[in-house]
Amino acid sequence: MLFYVDEDEGNIPIGSLNFDMYTVDNYVINENEINIMPTGTDSIVRIRVEEEEDLKFWALTLYNNVKVSLGSQMELPVRNDRYLYDYDISQTQFFNMVDTGDILLFRGKSSNA
Repeated sequence: MLFYVDEDEGNIPIGSLNFDMYTVDNYVINENEINIMPTGTDSIVRIRVEEEEDLKFWALTLYNNVKVSLGSQMELPVRNDRYLYDYDISQTQFFNMVDTGDILLFRGKSSNA
C-alpha cells in the first residue's frame, strides 16, 4: 500500500493506493511522471517527479508493489470513485496490523456496516 500526502499540511496522508484492493490495468512512465490506471475507472493517478533518479525509484517501487499484490493475481475493479481517499485494507493487511486487545473503530453509513 502506498500513501500520498499533502506537503502543505505537514505531510498528512490524504489517500492511499492499495493494490490488494483493486487491479491496475496499466501504468505508463513518461519523461517526469508515472500514470497509473486502475481497472473499473477512467481516472488516472499521476506521480510527478523532478529528478530522473526519483522517477526510477518510484517506477521500481510501483512495480514491486503491483507485482506481489492481490490485484495482480485476480480482477479487482474499483468499486467507487472515492477509492483514492478511502482507506480500504484487505483482510490480510487487517490481520497483519491488529493485535489482541486492540480497539478498532470502523466508519460506515449504517449500523450494519
